[in-house]
Amino acid sequence: MIHAHFLIRTLLLSFLIYIGSAHALSDQSLATIEEAAEQHVRALLPATTGKVLLQADRLDPRLHLSQCNTPLQAFLPSGANLGTKATVGVRCNDGNTWSVYVPVSIESEIDVLSLNKSVARNTPISALDVDIRTQRVPGLMNRYLKDVKSLQNKRSKRDLPAGTVLTPDMLQAELLVKRGQQVTILAEVAGIEVRNQGVALSDGSPDMRVQVKNLGSAKVIEGVVDVNGVIRVSL
Repeated sequence: MIHAHFLIRTLLLSFLIYIGSAHALSDQSLATIEEAAEQHVRALLPATTGKVLLQADRLDPRLHLSQCNTPLQAFLPSGANLGTKATVGVRCNDGNTWSVYVPVSIESEIDVLSLNKSVARNTPISALDVDIRTQRVPGLMNRYLKDVKSLQNKRSKRDLPAGTVLTPDMLQAELLVKRGQQVTILAEVAGIEVRNQGVALSDGSPDMRVQVKNLGSAKVIEGVVDVNGVIRVSL
């Protein structure tokens, strides 16, 4: 009797192991799904992109999806973009149709401009205020400033603490002309530069079109901010 019970228990255990093994063999490897998501993001990166590091979030190991007999298809959902994290859909289109969404973190290893001191709002920023260092940052490299030339005629939009990695949205063009400021109106007539005095009727950044009142003729004309206190007009 004891032998019969032992035999039954052995057979039952063997059956459960067989079922578990068969189940495991029929499951799609979660690692292949994560890899498909990463590869899809890499394929979408611009050709000029430098060193980019991708890391798919680990899928819940309790997730069981049938083994796909055709290559997995990855896609970005409508409206999605490549920010600091992209959610990639991965699906199987054979008889065992399924789909799952995998978040993929995106980081870049690039040279960035980092503030070496705190900067108050509306403060001009120059090459002396930044250090260039190689750093791993969230998202793609085109989100960050990498060249000190990009700081020319720029000032901070808000208070920025030391160590801030600069992005274009943190800066705004320096005002070269302010409303009510006396300015020089510069015009070219027959190859000769003619200068007149005027008053700016609005604030202006480099290459911005502003209105200016000619103090000699009292006429209001429109020109382009050239350099500090100079407005170039076309006649």
